Amino acid sequence: MRKRDVLKLLEKNGWQIVRGGKGSHTKLKKDGKMVIVPGHNLSSEVKPFLLKEILKQAGIEE
Repeated sequence: MRKRDVLKLLEKNGWQIVRGGKGSHTKLKKDGKMVIVPGHNLSSEVKPFLLKEILKQAGIEE
């Protein structure tokens, strides 16, 4: 799954992108929790094991 698709999925579930910080990671926040999606550009692939961990942190079932 591409980073762009992961971000869309998280945003549909109420997560909002937080601006600022260093590097190419994208930070999203919801209800005081934060999820970080790594990747240098929106078309980069998120590895399956990392995707599973991101969804787990976000409380989204596969």
